[in-house]
Amino acid sequence: MAGGCPTPPGTDPIWANAGYRGPIGPSVRAEGSSTGGPVMAGMESKLDKAWENKSVQEIADAPVAALQGVSDSDAELLGKAFNIKTVRDLGTNKYFRWAQGIATLAD
Repeated sequence: MAGGCPTPPGTDPIWANAGYRGPIGPSVRAEGSSTGGPVMAGMESKLDKAWENKSVQEIADAPVAALQGVSDSDAELLGKAFNIKTVRDLGTNKYFRWAQGIATLAD
């Protein structure tokens, strides 16, 4: 799997026991989407304007700076520290996923 996460949520006991339910929201088809592809409900507020009407696939392959609040210099640091170049890389990074599982268990 890309990003080096050997066991995705739902297959590793830490995730199953934590009640992990996945990312930000359910997939829905966006009306007026320039690509007509599926996007996640409520994602517009989490993306830079240029990415608001893109499909989930396009967003996943977008530079991490497509996320609102992540600057180009932040993205550069993520690339240097963790080899994260895309939103998909960030979402599948094993260290971030481990930390999310631990935080979920702690809540």
